[in-house]
Amino acid sequence: MSLLVPSNVAGTAFHGFLAVQHLEFRVALTPPAGYREGQRMQGYSFLCETALQNILKGYESLVQQRLAQSVNVEGFMLELQDIIGRIMSNSDQKAIPPAPFYRRILTELDEIGWNMLESIDDSLTQIQVKLEDSAGREHILKMLFPSDYPNSPPTCICDVPIAPEEVQWNGSCSLNHIIRHYQRVYERYQDLWLVLDDIDRHTWVLEPEKPSRKDTMRRVALGDHCSVTVDINPAAPRSICQCTFMGPDKRTAPLRDKLNANLNLWNVSDLVRENLERVLEISFPSPQTSEKEMYTTQCGICYSYRLDDAIPDRVCENFRCGQPFHHVCLSEWLRSDPSTRHSLNIMYGSCPYCSDPITVKTVSASS
Repeated sequence: MSLLVPSNVAGTAFHGFLAVQHLEFRVALTPPAGYREGQRMQGYSFLCETALQNILKGYESLVQQRLAQSVNVEGFMLELQDIIGRIMSNSDQKAIPPAPFYRRILTELDEIGWNMLESIDDSLTQIQVKLEDSAGREHILKMLFPSDYPNSPPTCICDVPIAPEEVQWNGSCSLNHIIRHYQRVYERYQDLWLVLDDIDRHTWVLEPEKPSRKDTMRRVALGDHCSVTVDINPAAPRSICQCTFMGPDKRTAPLRDKLNANLNLWNVSDLVRENLERVLEISFPSPQTSEKEMYTTQCGICYSYRLDDAIPDRVCENFRCGQPFHHVCLSEWLRSDPSTRHSLNIMYGSCPYCSDPITVKTVSASS
């Protein structure tokens, strides 16, 4: 499942992941200066990680053409998925590599040890190996081999927050060379993963549902229909992090005030969770003290917790109500209510449960 989230206040820039054939690629979309919501996407910049750049070689003009013609992000992402899928399918149908290719691959697998092999396809052109970092964490490195290997390097896909630099390659390099390179890459993130593993163990993480090693964001339950989204800086994982509180303002406003007032208490020697508990003057609900069901309240409109990949992220401000809703569910509900008022991209209406005022940002019809 692909996921893009806004990366600016206007909601016109996006970053996230594009999923194609069980692979995930980091992507970002940036609007030109002066862009206004509702215009076509001509002038947008499309950025992606090295692995996807390699797949799209020779197709860059097609991607830019489709981007310029798109009327919204959702439409472009669907077209991009189709383009990449076709390229990858055509690539799978290329000529069978020559016999020396297979001898080379099998010899190099003997050298690294077959116990490191996680999976291999019938053509020996897609290989996944299992690597372990210095803390004992397992990582899967996927390699896509061209038919002229080792003259050309494989495309490598690894689960890290920032796309790593490419392997410095020449015809004498081998799988051992690639593995040593990515083991060094994994070592860069030891402190980041220590910080995130601590959050995963000692809090109730609402999103992502199943965090991967590339995920640096956690939405953590606070209780009383409140949560905080924590964004960790991969380059400085113990530094002051960006926090976004979600929930009724009467409950989240005091937490925002404490965060601003107590930032001087932040100690970069401590883990992020420890700092947040000290600064916010709270203890996070945890698996040791509570059940997750206490913090996964269903949407008051569709009566489910997860809607596709979304969880309820809009809460009634009435202290006695506090009913959560999915953004898209509440938008559709208010859109169908004749008494709802519209101003710019905000809808002003009434809570479906208690009739107190509630607002939500407009969701486009293509969402």
